Amino acid sequence: MDPEYKKFVQSVIDNIKKHGFPDKRVAFPLERMYEIAAEKGYNFNKVLLTLEEIKIGHEKTPEKIIFYPIKEEPKPAPGSLPGFPKGFDPSAVAGMDLTGLMEQAQKMLANMTPEQLENVKAMYENMSDEEKAALVEQAKKLGMG
Repeated sequence: MDPEYKKFVQSVIDNIKKHGFPDKRVAFPLERMYEIAAEKGYNFNKVLLTLEEIKIGHEKTPEKIIFYPIKEEPKPAPGSLPGFPKGFDPSAVAGMDLTGLMEQAQKMLANMTPEQLENVKAMYENMSDEEKAALVEQAKKLGMG
């Protein structure tokens, strides 16, 4: 990593810590953060990815960017369906017709926070082709395929 880029990322970290991070969520003007990065010759989206790697998450509103600590989530148990709420029993949907399955999925989605929904989406997008195939295979075993 370029030392100057590293120094810039560290200045962002120092600034959010100065404002109470990680004990509280810290917000800055979104447009200004992009401008500051551009003035230094950096892509702010790349900076955000670097921060995520060290467990500093963010959410954007039209006017501000809010930083928060990313908490580690435990890995799913072997054979479980990753990303589903605790206590979800895959056998509860085994053999269910498409209408019943869609109703069950809507109930689960309605009870998830926006962050949980993003996590499920990101988890799926980050899966390897082998992991996706294993998930499809697991669904087939439950009568969903």
